[in-house]
Amino acid sequence: TTEIYTLSLHDALPISSLKGTLTGLVGTNLVLANNSLAEGSFSGPQANGTNLTFGNVNFNSAYDITVQSQPTDPAQICLVENGTGMAANSDITNIAVTCTTTPPRYVYVANRGSNDVSCYTVDPATGKLTQIVGSPFASGNQPVAIAADPTGAHVYVANQLDATVSGYTIDRGTGALAPLSGSPFPTGLGPNALTIDATGQNIFVANSSDGTVSVYAIDSATGALSAVDGSPFAAGPAPSSIALDPFGNVLLVANRSAGTVSALRNSQGALSAVNGSPFAAGNGPSGVTIDPSDRYAFISDALSNSLSEFGGAGSGVLAPSGSEQVSTGIAPTAVAVV
Repeated sequence: TTEIYTLSLHDALPISSLKGTLTGLVGTNLVLANNSLAEGSFSGPQANGTNLTFGNVNFNSAYDITVQSQPTDPAQICLVENGTGMAANSDITNIAVTCTTTPPRYVYVANRGSNDVSCYTVDPATGKLTQIVGSPFASGNQPVAIAADPTGAHVYVANQLDATVSGYTIDRGTGALAPLSGSPFPTGLGPNALTIDATGQNIFVANSSDGTVSVYAIDSATGALSAVDGSPFAAGPAPSSIALDPFGNVLLVANRSAGTVSALRNSQGALSAVNGSPFAAGNGPSGVTIDPSDRYAFISDALSNSLSEFGGAGSGVLAPSGSEQVSTGIAPTAVAVV
């Protein structure tokens, strides 16, 4: 006799379970997806574990476990390892989901008229600002510029009338500021702009009243500043803005009174003029920036209502480029490029 077997569409197809570990989760509503379809959510530290099932897939089918929604409260970033492949005829057991808590974000504002620094927390989900307890924190006389180091451990404020830079330690839990030992640190006359290199090793301060740039080494442990040998370095009359190229090799200084841009080569904080520097800009250059490709520099010219463009930013040997000069609104004072 002949035996005939039939398989109904309603019979379950053999499947592989997609399993692995989840670690570091403390937030709520982490949603994982397989092949772009939500498979389930996980919340709180109790959801962490091993041999967890993140989804299912038919035998001999492709799978792709991804994060569809990151956890919140607190905000976290979760990454998936070994999340893609082809299931054969057994369970997948090596998927790993690792979550880390997003560090708090803070905003700091130098208040020129009240001689202090306002501080706010940033809600990671909505961007809402909330003033930090104890804010505002006292600064020096007429703070006009502010910058934080790349590690988020310290913030520095240029006090124009005091000829100083105030340094603070940032409490990473609350965002509150505490003065550094030795702060404020003396600068040249009329400091009005500052920037910190990407490594967090040096801070550069433009001194508008004596045409110089003060450079300091930043103590990686304490944040304290110490002047590098040879500082301050000559720039041009009334420097109003400074920009460091992405690789930290060249510092550009907009000299408002002279209508020029100084290009200074940077070697571990020691500055020297590039051949041909300073370079002619528009009338009253007040802002300078360098594009992320390290090719172009842009200078806002406040007295000629224009924007100047130069090539050669990475080398410091500036030459008019592209549109060279375009009209802007009245009295442009700052420029940014993304």
